[in-house]
Amino acid sequence: MSRLPHKTVKLVGYVAMVGCWTAQVQAAATPITLVCGAANVEDMAALRGTPWIVGGGMGDRYFQGGGLHLIDTRTNRIHKAELAMAADARPEAPYDACPGPVSPAQFSAHGVNAALGPDGAYRIYAVNHGGRESIEIFRAAITSGTPVLQWIGCVLTPDTVMTNAIAAQADGTLVLSASNAGTARLPSFYALSQRPPAEQGHEWDGETAGQQKGLVLTWTREQGWAPVANSALPGNNGIELSRDGQWAYVNAWSGESVTRIPLDPARGKPVTAKLGFKADNIRWGDDGTLIATGQRATEQEVIACAFGDGSACAIPYRAAVIDPETLAVTPLYDGKGSDRFGAATVGLKTGNALWLGSLRSDCVARVTLPHRAAKALD
Repeated sequence: MSRLPHKTVKLVGYVAMVGCWTAQVQAAATPITLVCGAANVEDMAALRGTPWIVGGGMGDRYFQGGGLHLIDTRTNRIHKAELAMAADARPEAPYDACPGPVSPAQFSAHGVNAALGPDGAYRIYAVNHGGRESIEIFRAAITSGTPVLQWIGCVLTPDTVMTNAIAAQADGTLVLSASNAGTARLPSFYALSQRPPAEQGHEWDGETAGQQKGLVLTWTREQGWAPVANSALPGNNGIELSRDGQWAYVNAWSGESVTRIPLDPARGKPVTAKLGFKADNIRWGDDGTLIATGQRATEQEVIACAFGDGSACAIPYRAAVIDPETLAVTPLYDGKGSDRFGAATVGLKTGNALWLGSLRSDCVARVTLPHRAAKALD
């Protein structure tokens, strides 16, 4: 796929791309394969240097019991991850204030991320809603077989935010994206799941979704959780950190945009690029660019499907390449959505493959990028 001509207009704290999406990026022109057997893999992260991708699992409509998944890119197979998560496991520093593991049967994984630890082993960070609201941390033991994920701690999250996505700095500092934040206490998803059936099903209002303001927060063992200045966006969603760990790239779902935010306001001001779709998760590609992915639908349409009773959302979606320096946006892939897969929430590029996850599907999707697209991106 060749790059489309566009004009970039720079404003104060804002970058807008004027251009169009053409048939060159339509799903019909690009082979797509469904890899099924894992439910609701809303987010994914690559274990770079290995053939493995770790995927979340949001569980039921109240985000209970989803777990983690592993994708072997050599065989294009996905399966539930083995979690070493014994009830008597002791947390490790810097996450040793954790009261203990959550029940593996309850554990769910909304946002996920991966980063190398000081010992050279990957740490897996998962936004958990199962049983409690927390960030659960695992160490990945990668041998010649399937990786085993050893639970090493957790950090309980504030009860005034709705957690969504997570990133981590090299020293273990957590950087959290919350979709909704305020001063009032919010019920946990577990508490919502325990309500009488007659009281369930009315928790999410698509009419007011666009009015919600989120937040980015950082966590250290010494200081706990702290808000990041100038990080309130219309529906904070996916998050990635710059290579030096000093800036956050944050998608705004309702705002249909991505914003680069300094974790220390002394470093500069936030800059925003408009995307034109419900920007969900954002991921580094293996080529130094970022991939933002989300739905092409209204808040009401996505929320109705996400918390409905169907097995998939036949909602169109889009993935776009973002230049981390200029925030210039380039089209990558458009999907129409089907009764098996739609409403993509994450796009992860490895080589000439684009892996897609969804908030509501029993499958992930693998898109083989056209030769011209792969050449332009690699």
